[in-house]
Amino acid sequence: MMEDTLFKQFKDILDTDNVTGCVLADNHGLCLLSSPNISHETAGIVSAIAQYASKIEPDNSNPVICLEGTKRQCLIKNENSITSAIFKNEVNENT
Repeated sequence: MMEDTLFKQFKDILDTDNVTGCVLADNHGLCLLSSPNISHETAGIVSAIAQYASKIEPDNSNPVICLEGTKRQCLIKNENSITSAIFKNEVNENT
């Protein structure tokens, strides 16, 4: 089933080093899956960001958007009608 595959991929993402959260959204911005520490309302925001980014770079229909803060980063990508946002701890190379 597609749901089982999606859930397994979601779990695999959350089990990756430095990943602190994840949200998956459909093309309408509706939340498909969200880790407990990420609000389901984030789904609509990341979906909109992915849609606008693809308009900035029309030759790249699935750009990867990286938002960086002082303590974490968020990677956003739309692929196969699903937008994913992966939140990661910022890796400090000096430690």
